[in-house]
Amino acid sequence: MRVVGMDIGNGTAVCCLLDVLPNEPRQFYIDRSLYHHFEANSSDVKALLALKPDIAVLEPTGVNYSKIWSTVLIDHGIEVRLIGHNALATHRDHLGLPDKEDETDSFALAHYGLSNIDRPKKFLIIRDKVTQRVRELSLRLGAS
Repeated sequence: MRVVGMDIGNGTAVCCLLDVLPNEPRQFYIDRSLYHHFEANSSDVKALLALKPDIAVLEPTGVNYSKIWSTVLIDHGIEVRLIGHNALATHRDHLGLPDKEDETDSFALAHYGLSNIDRPKKFLIIRDKVTQRVRELSLRLGAS
C-alpha cells in the first residue's frame, strides 16, 4: 500500500509517500528527498497523482484548504482518510519528531496512515468518491 501524508496549507501541500514503515522513523524522516511540495495548480496536481498513492491521510483543515486536494484524489480513485489534530500530535510525539513542521507533519501523517491501515476506527473519516458526493449534495440541500 502506498500512503501519502499531506500537510495542507493555503493552496499548498507538503507530502510524504511511504510504502513501508521505516525501522528508524527519526532517522528516516530527516531525508529531505522524501518530501514533495505542491501548489494547487494543474502541473503540481499531476505530479501528486504521479506518486500513485492508494490512500491519502490529511488533518481536517478548513474546507477551502483541503477541498481541492480531496476532490482531485477521490476523483482519481484515491481513498482519503482524515485524522484529528490530537491524534497526529500524539503520534508525532511517539515517534520523537519535532513539533509543527510541515515536513514532519506529512511524514507523521503517512506513518500514522500506514501503521493503522487496517484499523478504520483510528480515522475520523474515510471518504471515497460516492460518499464525498453524497456529503456535498446533502450540504447543498441544507443550505437551501
